[in-house]
Amino acid sequence: MTGPAELLFNEKPTCLKGLKFIIDTGSSYTYISSKTYQTIVKHTLEGCEDGKALPICWKGTKPFKSVIDVKNLLKSITINFTNGRRDTQLHIPPESYLIISKLGNVCLEILRTRLV
Repeated sequence: MTGPAELLFNEKPTCLKGLKFIIDTGSSYTYISSKTYQTIVKHTLEGCEDGKALPICWKGTKPFKSVIDVKNLLKSITINFTNGRRDTQLHIPPESYLIISKLGNVCLEILRTRLV
């Protein structure tokens, strides 16, 4: 999917509209612009570092074993493509944008690109 889009968090609009998105299902990570990345981080939780590859992670009172453990704590991200006569929404549930690190922390599996 490509085209102008707006970012929704927990089905609610954020300040980001008119975003240029290209969805590549073959990529290991999702790369987004710095502005979009900061908005996602702002709407979730304060992060803590858990390594160099994934800079935004959250610690629980005990190590997480599965992303399912945090499914009710973090909300879906929605990309609303506003291309043409009909809007298309891509809902991304927490289990699709988070992973559990080796330390048992939950990490944002979306990275900021420096190219956009």
